[in-house]
Amino acid sequence: MQENDRSAFWWRSISLVSSYWHGVARQAATLWTTPWASYGPRLFRAALERSRMLPLQVNILGPYSWCIEALLAVKPHANRIRSLSFCPKKEKYEGGSMPGIVDMSYLEFDVPNLTALHIVMRHFPEQTPFVITKSRYPRLCELTLECATTPCDQETYAELTHLTLLDQHDIPGFNMSLADFVALLRACRKLRELHIEESGPNPWKDRELALRRHNPENVVRFRRLRMLGLRDYNTNTAFMLRHIAFPRTACVYVTTVFDDSLPPPGFPGFVATPSIERLVFEVDVLKVTTDIDSRMHLELYPKGTDFRWDYCDAQSCLGIELEGKQDTVGSMDVEWCVWDLTANAGRMFPGAQLKCLFITGQYWDATGVTWAHLFEAFPMLETIGIEEYNHDEFYFFKALMMEPQKPQAPERIVCPNLKSFHVRGFWPRALPALIPCFLYRQAYVGMLKELVFEAKQTTQGNRKSYDLPVLALLKITEFFELRAGPPGGRKYVARVRDKSNIDHTAVLEDHDLSWGEQGPPSWLTEQC
Repeated sequence: MQENDRSAFWWRSISLVSSYWHGVARQAATLWTTPWASYGPRLFRAALERSRMLPLQVNILGPYSWCIEALLAVKPHANRIRSLSFCPKKEKYEGGSMPGIVDMSYLEFDVPNLTALHIVMRHFPEQTPFVITKSRYPRLCELTLECATTPCDQETYAELTHLTLLDQHDIPGFNMSLADFVALLRACRKLRELHIEESGPNPWKDRELALRRHNPENVVRFRRLRMLGLRDYNTNTAFMLRHIAFPRTACVYVTTVFDDSLPPPGFPGFVATPSIERLVFEVDVLKVTTDIDSRMHLELYPKGTDFRWDYCDAQSCLGIELEGKQDTVGSMDVEWCVWDLTANAGRMFPGAQLKCLFITGQYWDATGVTWAHLFEAFPMLETIGIEEYNHDEFYFFKALMMEPQKPQAPERIVCPNLKSFHVRGFWPRALPALIPCFLYRQAYVGMLKELVFEAKQTTQGNRKSYDLPVLALLKITEFFELRAGPPGGRKYVARVRDKSNIDHTAVLEDHDLSWGEQGPPSWLTEQC
């Protein structure tokens, strides 16, 4: 059968199957309940008809003329609209550019069942007067304004449960006063989620506003707020935190943005307000994540949280992110971030008796002095987990060997309650530093109860990559586990549960060891 023989049986079969499923798709109303204006006016109208009487999530996104046609087409289906996004873009005509103003009168029709409205004016600096009213949208509870200042009446604000303000500072000539901002937030009495990104008052540019003395009467208190998200320059995030009070059960995510890869000299760090103090009073777990995108993310979890590397049974109660521009090496100076975290720990996490510290990602290493400050800031740590630790100087382990200031006061050694240590990454490089570290600590504190290595990669054909002095590990831990996933798909697991000095043969015979088809590596049966 020739490939270009379209009269052949299999070509006809494909055509029939394709036609059949096209027919099924056209008849399946649920596939057409999210129409997009960017598909073009004809397909948009077809989607509205094929959705029959099901609720609609309408996305008016695309060239301005298409968006206007889509709004006209959707009016007869207004009773079915549950969510509406309006994001017109500019388009070029043969005779020149169209005016840079949006005619908002096309949105002036009643949508009785609308619950979520998203207005984006990023491509148009001006719009005709338009007010979001409760009479027009009686069930509206979620509002997102991106590069927009579309106002609402007081009744609409009072019913909102989710409010998102994005990039209002990009609007030419935008300048919101503190009084107007406070009045807007106080009108939203039922808010459960509030997200503000580079919006509202801008003390970063308004010097007078930044230097104005704080007035407690301007603090907006939310009793029902469950989530607060802030992203802005350091001056603005601090300003927002001072003017927003929230309950202890709220989840807060703060992203601080810098113009450069590093924060400016004298940066005050994270601002701990009374609301933050109540929030983190019983925090147990701190997770630090770094990456090459010039970011460092800190998340704090409440007391009693079951936290593991890839799982957590609770939502973080506080997330702090430092975001700078990428420098020449593509990473933020994590040394500074860790230093700021530890130097301001008493102000950033007041009353927090952290029990668990997890550090994941890349480029997170710092000098020994920095890690010493971290361990001094959180002396009650019981569990430490680290990932991707590849620094040749092993500053992290050296900081754990800090000598007590007074020999007669062994309790002054850093993290005296440390019982569990978890390493994920290239464990063969870390072992030569880890074993002497914890052998030294045993002169002052008890041995580890748990030591776990998760090897993310091994060297094929090189048995030395598995080299591990088991007897030395038995002297520092009650439970040792090695997990190595070598090339080829086989998984090697070694577990040692006895802290006494026994030989390797006894370890092999009496304890839980699983090696797969190839059996144990030679290093385990050799004398150290």
